[in-house]
Amino acid sequence: MKGCHFLVTTFFYATLSMLNFFRCRYWLFTCIIILLNYSCNTTQVTRTTTVKINISSARNEKIYMYPVPYAGEKRRISDSAIVVNNNSPIIFNIPYGPDCMYEIKVAGGSRRFSFIADADTVYLAINNANGKYNVTGSPATTSLRNFLNNQQLCYDSLALVANPQPGDAGTLQERRNDILYRVYQNAFNYADTVNNAAAFIKAFNTIEFGSNYDSAATLLERAVKRFGKIQKLKEMLNDAREMISIYANEYNIGDTLPVITLPDISGREFSTASLENRFYLIDFWATWYPKTLLFNNIKRKIFHDYGKRLALVSVAFDDDINAWRNMVNTQHLDWIQLIDEKMWRGTAARTLKFDSIPFNFLVNNKGIVIAKAIKPDSVIAVLNKLLQ
Repeated sequence: MKGCHFLVTTFFYATLSMLNFFRCRYWLFTCIIILLNYSCNTTQVTRTTTVKINISSARNEKIYMYPVPYAGEKRRISDSAIVVNNNSPIIFNIPYGPDCMYEIKVAGGSRRFSFIADADTVYLAINNANGKYNVTGSPATTSLRNFLNNQQLCYDSLALVANPQPGDAGTLQERRNDILYRVYQNAFNYADTVNNAAAFIKAFNTIEFGSNYDSAATLLERAVKRFGKIQKLKEMLNDAREMISIYANEYNIGDTLPVITLPDISGREFSTASLENRFYLIDFWATWYPKTLLFNNIKRKIFHDYGKRLALVSVAFDDDINAWRNMVNTQHLDWIQLIDEKMWRGTAARTLKFDSIPFNFLVNNKGIVIAKAIKPDSVIAVLNKLLQ
């Protein structure tokens, strides 16, 4: 604005030296307005989103905010602050981005509290003790969280399907299949109609397509048309097409599982080739996905009870290596721990051809797959049967 005022002043006095001010006041006033408008309109104003956070059970803890990374992107912290108390909100200012999802994380913790920056002001009320949080001010976040909550209700209803009794096993299985189909259909319909690209990406990543990669590609093709300017969606579509070709021939029971090499907790490269002539169970998980953590107690039991007959290898799909190391150390996950920071674009998924986590392979001493995708409540029974 200083440059704007200098230009106006110079123009003003130059004109006075040639013309009578009173005769030309209207013309001069008009010129001043034009110059002011021109100068001010050429100054770009960057729109921002103000994020106001009240967080409990995190006093004196440091919190970080970062945009959610995609595929091979590295996690990039955009801001941080120290929590004083629940009555002293933390305020961050970030670029307005209706298609950008951000996450809040407490140092040393594994929980992530997400929101979309699609409003001028977004409010988060977080309870760090139980992981519950509310977001207001962001229409896209509200829509997405309503969808995710409805999906969780469907998953919870699976637990209400009692263990089958003689004579009704088929009926109960049909009920389970109906619930799972409803989960799939709800997610597909939401992703296919939501008008926010960040919400679409989150919803898309919850869909378990199984081997139906054509449906994944179709959904992404329609999203690219709907959100044509979003480069991430174009990359996701290319990934989906590549996945179709990679996973068309997944590894099944009786196949020889390829060798993979990844860094362990100390940073040294570990190869599954070193497990030659041994039975081993290799599983895939993530610190940020609670569903995969259900296996931890089972894996502890396997490690302690079957350690002499079976090697246990866990591969984390994590781009936050510090969060991974912290969880491994604090929860005493003492068996072989590896990490694939590239996650779905990394060595493990691309070589072993699986498309969801949690996932696992049980491999015999000849390198042959003898079981896969074993559920938590079935692992011990499967090991007892196959390790005789």
